[in-house]
Amino acid sequence: MAGILTDKPVSDFHVLLVNDDGIDAEGFSVLEEFARQKFGEVFVTAPVHEHSAKARSITHHRSFDVEKRGENRYAVDGTPTDCVIFGLHHLFEGGKPDLVLSGVNHGENVGHAITYSGTFGAAFEAGLHNVPAISFSQLFSSKDKPDFTIARQCLGLVCDEIFSKDWPSHTVMNVNFPTYLHSQVARCHWVPVEQQSIIERIKVDHNDSTKMKVQTQFRRDYSPHSNEHVTDDLDVLRRGGIAVTPVMTNWTCHTSLKKMMGVE
Repeated sequence: MAGILTDKPVSDFHVLLVNDDGIDAEGFSVLEEFARQKFGEVFVTAPVHEHSAKARSITHHRSFDVEKRGENRYAVDGTPTDCVIFGLHHLFEGGKPDLVLSGVNHGENVGHAITYSGTFGAAFEAGLHNVPAISFSQLFSSKDKPDFTIARQCLGLVCDEIFSKDWPSHTVMNVNFPTYLHSQVARCHWVPVEQQSIIERIKVDHNDSTKMKVQTQFRRDYSPHSNEHVTDDLDVLRRGGIAVTPVMTNWTCHTSLKKMMGVE
């Protein structure tokens, strides 16, 4: 272990868990079960209700309720980012957790879609505080019953892979599990996010001359590509591999900034 990750044994880690699907979600129970087996002390701050696609939104101009549901376990009537803020500033007042884990999300978070994701947004908030954070998501078809088999099998493998690296400061790890593991690519692949928008089109229904209903339709192409080399996180999922992407919390484009400033 190196970088911002503590060098103490993982069995002594203090870990904060959060998600965006809600404290009673199946994916969260998978993550919580794993964390309680692998790490030392586990703290839970998860939303009471689902907050998918809330990104990094916070509760503003009003208070939010928090209900204690057991030892170090709290249901928050707020957004995923609210949950992290509450955990960091209340449960760890005067200190920080060793690790924040978010997920396991019901559905993938790949490409630029991570900027919409409450799961990733929660991990990003932790990263802003320079706390090591991992966002986990599980791909499955919208027609299927949620199946977290791959996530359940591979959470430990992925954490060990990430922990073995030099973890840079203010960097969040985004992890996506496929629906199946292909024998030739059944491992962690360090890849960039896909560049295309996930928005395919919108459907507009006109109620009358002044009002309309608009529904956003998303692109969902997960058929394997014939390219020889893996190119991005979506491509990894198509092939049946586990995608891992490090994401910086500082969004400044320093290359462009230097050009604008006239600095070569």
